[in-house]
Amino acid sequence: MKRTSLLIAFLCALLVGFGADYAAAQDGIVSLDHVDGLVSPNTVANSQKLRFVMRLNNDSGKKVDISLGWRLTSPDGATWDSTTIDSCGPNNVDGENILLLRFNTVAAFTAFSNDGIPADTLGFLGAGTPTSASRQLAIGYNDTAMAVNAWVSNDANAGKHICVDSSWWEPGGSWKWVYNTGTGVADLFPQWTNQLGMTHQPGQGFCFQFEGGAAPIVL
Repeated sequence: MKRTSLLIAFLCALLVGFGADYAAAQDGIVSLDHVDGLVSPNTVANSQKLRFVMRLNNDSGKKVDISLGWRLTSPDGATWDSTTIDSCGPNNVDGENILLLRFNTVAAFTAFSNDGIPADTLGFLGAGTPTSASRQLAIGYNDTAMAVNAWVSNDANAGKHICVDSSWWEPGGSWKWVYNTGTGVADLFPQWTNQLGMTHQPGQGFCFQFEGGAAPIVL
């Protein structure tokens, strides 16, 4: 009964709370590592799949369960066919994703309003047995882990923008990591950043212009 109660507490803690604005030092880092489809700084290819690859860096000193979400928007009316989210990073000899195997309780991707009409939100919820050394996001983990994909086939997007940002995600996912204190659970709020040298735009995130328009306008 006690084990069940702790599990419920973990899942509830993962599904309550708000975004990355409360991130503190040593609370972990989630970053946009690179973009498949980037043709030059701040510019992405038009009419093809874009893949925003995310890196997780667990510098918190604690094994954690994770709840992370992103959203794709356009400030000037760009559209795309759909959005998806999936895992990346190393697989074992059986072709299974090594990171996902660490979350033996819950490992779930979700997409809400993933019809290409902004804003699309996508998320991942991962929970593992806290007493097992081989479960949860490991201390010191630092690798690309998952990717948000935008399936683009609209030539009219030329010169418009697509932005990716951290997000609360439907139906009740928050931006946080959760660890076991021994008597309960506690929250960490990882920093959201990027590896591309870009500036985060409040309310939009990291924005890229579709190629084919006028000279790139950096938002």
